[in-house]
Amino acid sequence: MPGQRRGQFAMLLLAAGLAANGGCFCLGQKPITVAPECAAACEDVPCACRGKVYVFLLSGFDPFDLDGVREFRDALIRSGFTKVYDGQWYHDSYFAREMHRLALEEPDARFVLVGFSLGADYAVSLAESVVNYNIPIEMLASVDPYWWSTAPTKMPANVQQAMHVHGQALLVANRASP
Repeated sequence: MPGQRRGQFAMLLLAAGLAANGGCFCLGQKPITVAPECAAACEDVPCACRGKVYVFLLSGFDPFDLDGVREFRDALIRSGFTKVYDGQWYHDSYFAREMHRLALEEPDARFVLVGFSLGADYAVSLAESVVNYNIPIEMLASVDPYWWSTAPTKMPANVQQAMHVHGQALLVANRASP
């Protein structure tokens, strides 16, 4: 019986996790495509300039990639932004060290941070952690942060632009304010 109860508890925990998912969740999603006007704008930017942009994608805790971070990464690469890092929340200290290294090696490098779900808070934390290195963040984006997240209200001193994107949650309305 203890094994059966453990299995039931695991299923309940999985169901609660899916219900609490702050991001957009859909089985059988279509691949992410770039809107034609965005694709045209990307094509207008010379490849040499796109090659100076480093994008860091941070997911909360999403080992199954329910937030679609990998598809987002692939769409960026198809658009010519080839220097894309993606990882979970626990990669933030590695990303900070990598950003510091890149900023020293390439003074004209540009940095963009995108946090998905719980990763939105870690993206803000990452931006704050590189302030002492004088690394400007061109864009800080939070995508579907959890309703309790403070990420949409924060703008670290080194962030030039912030963007907050909210989709439709699976079962729970996303209550984060833009």
